[in-house]
Amino acid sequence: MCEGSVEENESAALRNGIVLSDGYKTQPAVVENIRYDDRSTTCDVTIVEGKNRQIRRMFETLGHEVIHLKRISIGSLPLGTLAEGKLRSLTEKEIELITDVTQKWKSGSTRRRNDSHPEQILRSLKDASKDDFINLVCA
Repeated sequence: MCEGSVEENESAALRNGIVLSDGYKTQPAVVENIRYDDRSTTCDVTIVEGKNRQIRRMFETLGHEVIHLKRISIGSLPLGTLAEGKLRSLTEKEIELITDVTQKWKSGSTRRRNDSHPEQILRSLKDASKDDFINLVCA
C-alpha cells in the first residue's frame, strides 16, 4: 500500500522497469489488482530481483511512499502464514526446488544479468536450518 493514487502511466513505468535514484534500472515488474481508496493505492507487485528496498525505492521514484509492504513468497517458495521473525523448516519438495535452481544457476542456463545467487535467496528464508541447506545446495 502506498500513499496517493498510482496513475496508469506510473504503473506502466513499473511494468517497463524504472530508473532508481542511484541510476539503476530495474527489471520489469508485474503490477496487478490495483485498488484505490481515499488517500492510498493497494496493488500486487511481483519483481524478479529483490535489490535492497527495491519496491520502496521504485514507488519513491514515482513520488509515492510505501506505507505497508507484505512479502508473500521468495522465488517459488510461498511464505504462507509464516509470521514476521518466525522460522520454519523447508519441505523436501522445497529443498529439491532450491537444489534444481542452484544447479541451473551454476551452469548458467537460467542466469540473467541481475540474478541473485541462490545462497542469497536462502539467507532470506530465515529458516532455522538454512545453514545446512546453504551447504547442501551451494557448496
